[in-house]
Amino acid sequence: MRHILTLMAFCLLAQSPRAQEFGRNLLKTKTGALIVYNSTNRGFSIQVRADSIRSIADNDFMELDGTLFQTALIPIPLDQPIDTLTMAQQRAVLKGYLTSELKYFRDDAHIAYINVKTAYVALGGHLFLRWSFDVLPATAATAKPAHGQIYYSTVAFNQVLDLNIPLLRKVDTFERCNAILARTARTLNLSRGQPIDLDLKYQELNQ
Repeated sequence: MRHILTLMAFCLLAQSPRAQEFGRNLLKTKTGALIVYNSTNRGFSIQVRADSIRSIADNDFMELDGTLFQTALIPIPLDQPIDTLTMAQQRAVLKGYLTSELKYFRDDAHIAYINVKTAYVALGGHLFLRWSFDVLPATAATAKPAHGQIYYSTVAFNQVLDLNIPLLRKVDTFERCNAILARTARTLNLSRGQPIDLDLKYQELNQ
């Protein structure tokens, strides 16, 4: 799945099939929502905090207090479980993913990005690759471009889990959006051996 930098392209190019092994569920909570990805024998979840949450179509997008936010899964060819990957192997997977995405932006989406910045960060016991870039002004009169984008990417079982925010509005500063993504990434929880019980989790979150 590709993460495109205009609202129109977001809706058109985010139609790639989600990794088939995992289904996505959104559970509303007192403080925001819990996003759950479940397969038949495992699952993982992240929590988002916001006063107002609005889902957008079926593209894994939502607005958090007016800020556009996306989660996405990208299948990766791992021949061993995440539990056995070394830190170096996780970094290699994430670096390869980053290289592939940037190549797509440049060669296929024709996005004029500059100032690419990357950093590996440990949050909630998980390794994330934080990456961001600025975007040169769009020339199309009808385009509503972002002036940049921020991603937090990690390996979850045999998927890359991608959290990202396009910087669309003046209030969507790097500092503000980075804080939202870091706070969300820190809540990642993996359930090994069984999917997450949605009914039980909903009750726990809304007691």
